[in-house]
Amino acid sequence: MIPALLVAVLAGGFIYQKIRNQPVYQGQLIGERVTPGQEVAVIVRWDTIGTDPQTQQAVIEYFGRRPAVMINSLMEMRIGALPGGLEIRFSPGQSADLVRVNPHQILDIKKLNLQEAAGWDQLRKTELNAFAAELCRAAAQAQLSDVAVEGLPRYGRPLGINAMVRGLGYHVEAVHDRIRYPCVMEDKEGWLFFLVPDGARQFEIRERGDDAHRSVLPLDFSIQITVPPTIEETPRIEPTLEEESPTAVPSSETSRMPPEKPASNAPPEPEMMKPE
Repeated sequence: MIPALLVAVLAGGFIYQKIRNQPVYQGQLIGERVTPGQEVAVIVRWDTIGTDPQTQQAVIEYFGRRPAVMINSLMEMRIGALPGGLEIRFSPGQSADLVRVNPHQILDIKKLNLQEAAGWDQLRKTELNAFAAELCRAAAQAQLSDVAVEGLPRYGRPLGINAMVRGLGYHVEAVHDRIRYPCVMEDKEGWLFFLVPDGARQFEIRERGDDAHRSVLPLDFSIQITVPPTIEETPRIEPTLEEESPTAVPSSETSRMPPEKPASNAPPEPEMMKPE
């Protein structure tokens, strides 16, 4: 009787310890509202896009005449071209709060990110470079034909936002009042930045739910964020790719970002992807 009881106790202790040692990809964190008015500029370099010098020159000339501007209530994004590559510039809109979160405060998420970051980021780079090359071909052809590139808003997320994030930022989104908002930036220290409606005090970070996205995160990945009403005096944002000083942008064509295809059984798409 005693040996059987001892075995049961030991087995129970082993199971408890095993469950206790399982990684936890959930938690509650405090977000920080970023100092308003910050603008971020990054360069997607020509050598990563894979364009030839003739195409590069045509793209520079095209965007010199027709810089692309995509605006909605949450953000303004500009796409141009410089000798170093495509320039992506981003700034929050008047109706948005830019909130940053440090997911590495949850130890198991930090470990997971350090282990898987390179693979996750390769998916982002593949999509980014494909859309960058496609836009360059379209802009070069438009320059030769003296016409405007059609469908510019479709490059907002796969090119513009992808240039601002890394692996984890590419795979997550914020959900507030059942509306999804993509991660718009990820800095070198791993902080994630989200544009949410002005005054939002709580949201959830989870894996992206759109149909085209390939799931890579654990099923229980979920971070509940509380946003205090105060604004942190945050340092200047450092983007993840080569940075260029902002340059004057001439008056340009203005486009609206279209909605993405909503995922089945998922909350509606974010306002930032809806035309006004």
